[in-house]
Amino acid sequence: MPDAEISKFSREIIILIGTGIGLAILGVLAAIVRKSRKWIIKRAASILQGHYPKKKDAEQNQDVYTELVELRALAGADRTAVIRFHNGTEFLPANPIWKISCTHEVVKSGVTYEAESLQGLLVPRISPLIDPVITGKPDSDGVSLSTFCSGCRLRPNCDEDNKYIVVVQIDELTGGYGKFLFEGQNVKTLVMVGMINHGNVFGIVMAEFCDAKVSDPEALEAIGKHVCQSAWRLQYLFQNKKAPQSDSPF
Repeated sequence: MPDAEISKFSREIIILIGTGIGLAILGVLAAIVRKSRKWIIKRAASILQGHYPKKKDAEQNQDVYTELVELRALAGADRTAVIRFHNGTEFLPANPIWKISCTHEVVKSGVTYEAESLQGLLVPRISPLIDPVITGKPDSDGVSLSTFCSGCRLRPNCDEDNKYIVVVQIDELTGGYGKFLFEGQNVKTLVMVGMINHGNVFGIVMAEFCDAKVSDPEALEAIGKHVCQSAWRLQYLFQNKKAPQSDSPF
């Protein structure tokens, strides 16, 4: 075979081999991409899985609303609600910016829904109202702790867990954003109890009275007990736990 033909044949062989190797490499890369894509999709789904509402979330929400409906009826309140703490970011040097948002709300017929005005609200703006629920130390006119539950057999446990019944008379507040906020919602009296997790308050149950101020001690005692009982049940509900009957405050 002439040298020219051998050279041409060799080039064709080399091209065929190179093409085969190239196709093989492309096949391997395609397989790797397919596997990687499947892994990425599966991993992403796994990461996002916890962010999708689940059946138990819907059931929990329904149970929370049922509890608030019962609390509103028993306490004779115009509005009952749950607010929860959250932290979106931090101030320097690493101090949390605590916020509150209303997650559940029930109102009497003719009373306005006000949850939208309690979304992402900075806690310091209404700290005179919120701090006593956490510390048990009111430091403002119009804010007081209920002493009516002092005879409760679980009072020592509540003291240890930082659970207090806080009564706020809006017209007696000396000023501040809290007074402005709740006056705008036509609230006259506000009764609050914290929901506890290992001694820390993670949310608050509120009963609001709009038609008239509640100042009668016996009425406030009854209301405080109802709010306390609801907060006790709800704190377990939000943690997906069953409330221990042996610790029931009622």
